[in-house]
Amino acid sequence: MHLRDYAKPVFKSLGCKIDNCIYTEDKSLADEADAIVFIAKSLGDKPRKLPQHRWVWVNHESSCYSKEVGGVWAGMFNWTITFRRDSTIFFPYGYALKRSTPLTKNYTITALNKTKLVAWMVSKCVTRSQRERYVSELQKYIPVDVYGACGPLKCSKRDDKNCLDNINRDYKFYLSFENSISTDYITEKFWKMLDRDIVTVTRGPANYSRVGIKPEWHINTNDFKSPKDLADYLKYLDMNVTAYVKYLEWKNQYVGLYSKAEVYCDLCAKLNDISEPVTWYPPGELTRWFIDGHCIPPNDLDFNT
Repeated sequence: MHLRDYAKPVFKSLGCKIDNCIYTEDKSLADEADAIVFIAKSLGDKPRKLPQHRWVWVNHESSCYSKEVGGVWAGMFNWTITFRRDSTIFFPYGYALKRSTPLTKNYTITALNKTKLVAWMVSKCVTRSQRERYVSELQKYIPVDVYGACGPLKCSKRDDKNCLDNINRDYKFYLSFENSISTDYITEKFWKMLDRDIVTVTRGPANYSRVGIKPEWHINTNDFKSPKDLADYLKYLDMNVTAYVKYLEWKNQYVGLYSKAEVYCDLCAKLNDISEPVTWYPPGELTRWFIDGHCIPPNDLDFNT
């Protein structure tokens, strides 16, 4: 998911409070631009930078898979748009909004209609986070049904919605494990399940609350000493409907969204703010801020202690 994926937004149609910006992909107009947006994984040829330009570095890749920002690009960027909470403009994979009118759904009935325990839908089988090792250990203590390229149960990406609907109907828990552990890196795997009647189990950055995810919204593997302890807790919830339902009832109050076209509004407002000082990332600083020390090795794979 990148800025350009929203396909030439019309700022007025987005409902931006400040909507006098114009979006274009015509590179011949670069000299006239106030901001030039660069996608980190495909920077392309470096244009000339004029005094009025604000160069914006956009990255939705984990720190573990991001390239250093050096060479001709060092010291060139003014602003950042990433999933990091401390970006110039925060651009998460998703977010939650409080419902204007709360739902009154009876989640006890929902829970009692579920017939299976844990599902995991995954396409990348060997990962930096070694999530596959964690799940393999977890499966010793509780059944985990694996869908997609890495398991026996098939689920096409083209049929993603139907797969998720079926998982939502049948299962009590869904594993939302990131392929790498990186500061604030929480992908659409989590946000896609926010609106569904299923309890999400997460394994990712240590501090989910930093990006607005409350503890009661998920079960975090970081809160358990081992996969066995996690399995014991999931089995406890399976047998205790009242405790299980507490993980679902908050959904009556919130709605989950997993795109944020409003990031364009934030960028337009920032360009219009005449009090905004000219800032930039000095050579090496962008790499230090986003990459160095932010690809975190897993610390939960010592199963013998």
